[in-house]
Amino acid sequence: MTCRCERCCPHNPGPTYAEAHKRHCLVMDIVNTPTREARRARIARWRQRHGDASADALMDEVMAAFRAERAK
Repeated sequence: MTCRCERCCPHNPGPTYAEAHKRHCLVMDIVNTPTREARRARIARWRQRHGDASADALMDEVMAAFRAERAK
């Protein structure tokens, strides 16, 4: 079986190999983290590794997903 990532298969990547899927899984994993303190700690670690702009964007996505989950 060949790799179906976006790099190896740019015109037809497998859905679970796409960066968007990986990001969605990260966001939902943070949303499902049981405590606010634990969620904040994960964002803080992301901020240390990836910088302020990336952490702010991740936080925006997490907040949007959190609001969507609460609206269900």
